Amino acid sequence: MKPLRTKAARIYGDIIEKSRPEDEDSRIRHPRMPIPDRAKIFAPFAALTGYEKVIDQKSAEALLVPRPILAEDKLEALSVMLGQLQKGQTVQVAFFRQETTGEPEHTPTDSPSLGVCYTQIGAVSRIDTDSQLLTIEGTEIPFRDILELIPVPRSV
Repeated sequence: MKPLRTKAARIYGDIIEKSRPEDEDSRIRHPRMPIPDRAKIFAPFAALTGYEKVIDQKSAEALLVPRPILAEDKLEALSVMLGQLQKGQTVQVAFFRQETTGEPEHTPTDSPSLGVCYTQIGAVSRIDTDSQLLTIEGTEIPFRDILELIPVPRSV
């Protein structure tokens, strides 16, 4: 027999090596649980239904920022950069995406809209000057929402 090193091994050392009782009385009073059902014991339990959804919603609201206002020179530089972009070119673009809650807006028109700022790196799929849309790997970004545009040099 191995030396008993842990507290549990010291306390239950006399029965730790014994097999499960197999008499008729034990099988009736303490039936074995089928193996597929054993995992259910350890399944997560949500005491408050909808709690995680509310927490996620509050976390998302905490990330909302007002739409950044760009200076005229920055807007002009972005316009020049958009004019020089080519399909397939890899760029890093920072853009603002307005949060849509599905509810009608009750805010005055002069208040800034709230949303999230994202950064994406990818190849330019499409530049639609008529619709004022830049598409980068499936993500459509309106020109007015672009905050920064940086060409990524091709790796050697």
